[in-house]
Amino acid sequence: MRAINIREPFATLIVSGRKTIETRRYALPLHVRGERVAVVATHGRGGPRALIVGTVVFDSCEKY
Repeated sequence: MRAINIREPFATLIVSGRKTIETRRYALPLHVRGERVAVVATHGRGGPRALIVGTVVFDSCEKY
């Protein structure tokens, strides 16, 4: 399974459905759209450095 790293608290907000837009400096590759992707929550100092908090399916990619 592919994964995407997202800083907290945004990772948890995306998995819960309260955040529906994620911006990146690059376009989402075509082969990832429609595929279930693990969301890896990354943290700053202290606590676990990375933790899978859930999965999502990206359905589109728009230039923002």
